Amino acid sequence: MSSAMGLLAGGLLKVAAGKVAAAAGDRIMLQWRFHEDLEEMRDTMEAINTVLGDAERRAIQDGSTELSACSDGRLGLVLVDERLGLGLMKSTLRKFKVLNPCLTLGSEFRMASNMKKLKQKLEKISNDRNKYSLSGSSSSTEQQAISHLEASPSEVNADIVGRDQEKQEVIDLLMEASNSSDFIVLPIYGMGGIGKTTLAKLVYNHTQFKTYKKAWVLVSQTFDLDKIRVSTNAQLQNEQSQLTDTLEPDAAREKILIVLDDLWEKDGLKLDALKLFLQAVGNGCKVHVIITTRDAEIARKMKTNEEKKINHLSSDMCWDIIKQVVGFEYRADKESLEVIGKEIAAKCGGVALAARALGHILKYRDFNGWVSVKDSPLWDLPMPGHTHSEYDHVYASLNLSLRSMNAYMRLCFAYCAIFPKGHIMAKDDLIYQWAALGFMEPNDAVSPWEHGESYINQLVGMSFFEHSKSPSPARSYGEDITLFTMHDLVHDLAMRIMGDEVLDASINSNTGTRNCRYAALADCSKPLNSFLPHSDKIRALRLMGNWKIGQCAAGFPIAKYLRLRVLDFGECSIEKLPSSIGKLRQLRYLNAPGIQDRVIPNCITKLSKLIYLNLRGSSAISTLPDLIGEMEDLMYLNLSGCSEITELPESFGKLKKLVHVDFSKCTHVTGVSKSLENLTQLQYLNLSFCTNIGEVPVSLGSLTKLQYLNLSCSSYFNGRPDCDVLSTLTNLEHLDLSCKEGLSLKTLPEALGSFTKLKYLNMIWLDDQCIRRENNCLLNIDIELDDVASSS
Repeated sequence: MSSAMGLLAGGLLKVAAGKVAAAAGDRIMLQWRFHEDLEEMRDTMEAINTVLGDAERRAIQDGSTELSACSDGRLGLVLVDERLGLGLMKSTLRKFKVLNPCLTLGSEFRMASNMKKLKQKLEKISNDRNKYSLSGSSSSTEQQAISHLEASPSEVNADIVGRDQEKQEVIDLLMEASNSSDFIVLPIYGMGGIGKTTLAKLVYNHTQFKTYKKAWVLVSQTFDLDKIRVSTNAQLQNEQSQLTDTLEPDAAREKILIVLDDLWEKDGLKLDALKLFLQAVGNGCKVHVIITTRDAEIARKMKTNEEKKINHLSSDMCWDIIKQVVGFEYRADKESLEVIGKEIAAKCGGVALAARALGHILKYRDFNGWVSVKDSPLWDLPMPGHTHSEYDHVYASLNLSLRSMNAYMRLCFAYCAIFPKGHIMAKDDLIYQWAALGFMEPNDAVSPWEHGESYINQLVGMSFFEHSKSPSPARSYGEDITLFTMHDLVHDLAMRIMGDEVLDASINSNTGTRNCRYAALADCSKPLNSFLPHSDKIRALRLMGNWKIGQCAAGFPIAKYLRLRVLDFGECSIEKLPSSIGKLRQLRYLNAPGIQDRVIPNCITKLSKLIYLNLRGSSAISTLPDLIGEMEDLMYLNLSGCSEITELPESFGKLKKLVHVDFSKCTHVTGVSKSLENLTQLQYLNLSFCTNIGEVPVSLGSLTKLQYLNLSCSSYFNGRPDCDVLSTLTNLEHLDLSCKEGLSLKTLPEALGSFTKLKYLNMIWLDDQCIRRENNCLLNIDIELDDVASSS
């Protein structure tokens, strides 16, 4: 078993232990004769927990230690699923207690049978721990879990160290080549993690190219010329419209800069087709293209003049990166850490990714913690699947970062293996998937969203996540959405952790094994069953490519996947939702944008555990189910672009757990204002382009938890209303009051100056008298103010 797999399995058992302990203390469970079994399971889990640290350390040292339960790296995940079953059991018992004091014999027998199976699994783990002579231990300096940390700007920008000279060399090569040619392709190549993307970004954002039309496309391992073409043209068109607002038209059309990041394709014919497209993009203009790739052969095939090989960083440069991340100059113990730190930097192999990851670990450790990192046996282990390679030290640094995560965070990270390499992940979607699968640490004082944000901040700090460099997907999600990608080497680590728990059929046509619980499928030419024969195991399912949902029930027997928690149709063509979807009673997350049918099946309201529902862009839908209010656990609802919905059902106001609601471009919807007074947990509300929702309601002022409010071009601006109702919304960070020319607020809220958390304020076309009247309060706000213009 790999050390990474062992860490995950151990962490999963820790998660399961907490859930069993919680169930054992539940008073309702005591009344149904499960008390003794639960108490025994809790004791067993506590015994297992005491030796997990030893098992994890020995997995690192000799690579062979296995708990019997984890010998195939799987049972930890089984136990998590079982503890979710306990939650369902408890919920069912509560309902039966109220509705029927006497459980039926069949129900009681099934619950007792499930309990027995789980108990046997735990006993098997406990018995086998003696086989390996595992001992309990206290905390170890070798593995110090980091909790609730923020990624500082220094961590995000630390990787620019040592690249200034190479940045200038790339700019000089482009400028020199442009003297003799209108079409230049300059490849940047080198090993993974060394900083190719960072160097390309430095050039892309340099003032030398501020008047260029630009496009940045992440290519990754799956080469798709059509997608490259669409993304490039869309970005250039958008850049054209922006540049013509500030420059002379001839200047805006003069030059183009394109970055194709992470190109893997080696086929000569495909690369020739790519070059022809890039050359044609210019249409008479100068076109500069930068390509990043690991492969020197690809660089030679694509170059027009020169290529640039990016060199390893020196040990001193790696040490500079580490110092930036840890805030070394501000540490009281810096003198004692200097020598150790330089030794650690020398282990980075000259790779910026390794230095950033190590810096994040070291930031929160004392002297002994630095020594344990320096002396970790991980440095002596080759990368799995290789005898020795140039990536050994990168893998070791990533593995050390993995060990610094707590059990829940490891599971959240490992789940990201379900996404293909190069996939752009939206923060909101990812957090709700983690929550839907039960991967968040239970805590009454901290919401799942807060846990999720904390995990993401840490993953960014460790360089496991990177903010997306490509701007194009933001428009399909919405401009306010935060997007991330994973570095290829980090994705490889996640895949090694999960093994065959994850099926990524976009890579090949393999089918899922009995262990498969998370699947991403791209081949729509075969029935779903041919990929996933063990439907009872699947917990998360993503369908990509040309799947046509609703066209053929036989090819998509969704009702068989009764344990699904996450169902993502985000990249499919959805004619209609299957009527059988109401049978997925465990479903917590449903992403189904662009539905082409006029109605949503009423059975969707039976999904009482659903916390996330995205129907974005379903412009044909005319009504929502009357009983939508029965989906009382719903926290996230996106109806943006559902322009044919005319009225919200009466029951909508019952969705009191909603924290995120997007009605943008629902141009015909009514009844929104009436429902708002009950949605007091809202943190995000988008009513932009809702032109039929009436006047500003008093109830809007009761939504005091709002952090994001977008009223752009809504009917709330009709009649030049006063907006003092917003004065109570002092938690706002994002406020959009932009409107069409000729419409405006009569006044800004007098309390606007006290909106100390405000980071973004858009007042395009706001009345110039309103701006002058409230100028004093605006001066007290530290905000970004978008192009304030006066109406003519």
